[in-house]
Amino acid sequence: ASQDLWTPQGSPIKESNAFRKQYYTPDSEVGIILLTHNNIINIDSFNYLWNIFDEVTSITIDELNYSDMCARNGLGACVSFGPLQFWSQNRTIFNNSIHNNEDLINAISVPNYPDGSFVNRNILFGSNNYQIDSDNRIISAGGMSHMLAVAYGTIDQQFRWAGEFLELMSNIDSNIDSNSNTNSNSNTNNVDNPNVYYLLGRSIDDELAKSITGDITLIVVTYVIMIVFACLVLSKKLNFIDSRVGLAHCGIGII
Repeated sequence: ASQDLWTPQGSPIKESNAFRKQYYTPDSEVGIILLTHNNIINIDSFNYLWNIFDEVTSITIDELNYSDMCARNGLGACVSFGPLQFWSQNRTIFNNSIHNNEDLINAISVPNYPDGSFVNRNILFGSNNYQIDSDNRIISAGGMSHMLAVAYGTIDQQFRWAGEFLELMSNIDSNIDSNSNTNSNSNTNNVDNPNVYYLLGRSIDDELAKSITGDITLIVVTYVIMIVFACLVLSKKLNFIDSRVGLAHCGIGII
């Protein structure tokens, strides 16, 4: 959206971008989930993230589900980026291996994910937003983020997936039950649900577009008032023959 608004028409970059969209894979849509809590490192908060993840991955567009549209790694498996990578985005593995908060701390403190990729704690839990113990284990954090992406399907289907993501997240408390499908050792009665924030990878572009296009009606009305006022001032008096109001209106209109 911002490229359409700010890039000059006919510019080389605009033509190159049009060529890329025509002949290459469409841009992906990225949904980002942010959870905050006084200490997010507990089973209940991770179960809450799993519940959101399950809801988001259940979005279906034209009979295409998340597994049909998701971004994939070199092996063809769906990938997402966040704490759930520690269990390969598989909730069954999480439920079978995490029985208490100590298990959770050990699982998220390893240097590499199961696929061998490096764990960047600053991306997962925020820079300077987590605490470690003497064994370099993460024992507390103020928040965590998880990102999902769809890269297959038409541009329109990806766009509609993004809309469904926003709709789901805007009503997240009514769309999920934090006690459903949870780890049997969780204790959701003692830990408050985390605060939930969300955005799309293109959210900033969308808001920039809204800030410009949303005021178009106001701008038009303002210009009309200015033109009428200028015409009245130029006409000087209400004698329509001597003052030539029509000529003044035409002059301002041409401008």
